Amino acid sequence: MESRLKEIKERQIKIEQKLDTILELLQPISHSCESMDQHINFIEGAYTVLRSPIDLTLKTFQPLFGSNNTLPDFRKSQLEDN
Repeated sequence: MESRLKEIKERQIKIEQKLDTILELLQPISHSCESMDQHINFIEGAYTVLRSPIDLTLKTFQPLFGSNNTLPDFRKSQLEDN
């Protein structure tokens, strides 16, 4: 009985050591996730602010360029000709 208790205690110590190792490994990941969350929030905020002006600009210039949703590619040589 005593040897069984000793074995259980040793296993408990090993499990606690492994758990401590896992927690140490998770610490930098948690910090990285928090940084990524802040970045995502910043991008979403910027998109929210800039979405209306960009949509307005696209709607304004879209009739000039037809039904194409993208603006044409103005190359440097085409700008120099004008």
